[in-house]
Amino acid sequence: MGSTDWAGGTPSENTAADTSASNEDGMYRNIARHLLSTNAPILKLKIDRNGQAKFIESPTYPNGTIVTQPSGNDSVFRQLSNTIGYVNHGLLKKSDLPLLREQINGCKGLIIDMRTPPKATIGLGFAHYLLDTGKPFIKFTHSSLSEAGTFRYTPNSLVGLENSEYFRGPVVILVNESTQSSAEFYTMAYQQAPYAWTIGSQTAGADGNIAMIQLPFDYKVLISSLGIYYPDGSETQQVGIRIDQEVRPTLKGIREGRDEQLEKAVEYINKSEFFKANTIVQE
Repeated sequence: MGSTDWAGGTPSENTAADTSASNEDGMYRNIARHLLSTNAPILKLKIDRNGQAKFIESPTYPNGTIVTQPSGNDSVFRQLSNTIGYVNHGLLKKSDLPLLREQINGCKGLIIDMRTPPKATIGLGFAHYLLDTGKPFIKFTHSSLSEAGTFRYTPNSLVGLENSEYFRGPVVILVNESTQSSAEFYTMAYQQAPYAWTIGSQTAGADGNIAMIQLPFDYKVLISSLGIYYPDGSETQQVGIRIDQEVRPTLKGIREGRDEQLEKAVEYINKSEFFKANTIVQE
């Protein structure tokens, strides 16, 4: 897809050069959000539709009004079936946690959707519901103020408490290029659940705190002054969070209005030996 009026080069070359991101998936996410934002009311496009070139005109939209997250998930929790629960983590607030704990207790399998940026800081309370004991999940590096140019590791941080009533079923975590910053942090915590499985595509690889550098002419640069690592020292920044099974949306699935990553999560839980064994016992 491309405009008929690009000023030199190809659309991908021009947009990529002007788009900042920590990795390629994040770059394409940012491009998608701004692709239909211009100063003109109409954008002329040449698109490929089933192998046929087609010219169309599209209305443009104010910057920041286009979202790329899955649609239709407007509640924190819902049942996908009698046995599988779904949590839209992007809508989760700390005040939701007590009720959410009751809701997931009736499930045999759980899907946590991290593909929408969190709207609130919830701490690690939800993670405590998923673990039976404390486990290391993250460590940081920070610059030394006494030794210029030196960075030091912090001890591993723990998530989870001694909990005999933890969620015992399979937990599938959905991620993609919109999983960024605190969403990546929470994902690393939820991955410590005993039967956790992460499905999706490369995350933004942009986690850690935010430090702002003020430049002349009112320009601002945001960087992370912390390094973020798994307990074994594996990097997350630029790389993204670990994924157990890569699943990307297909053009066919998008045209059909399907959420293929969510479908794969349901399929994984239904095929889980742990899930099937507990379902039989329940019956």
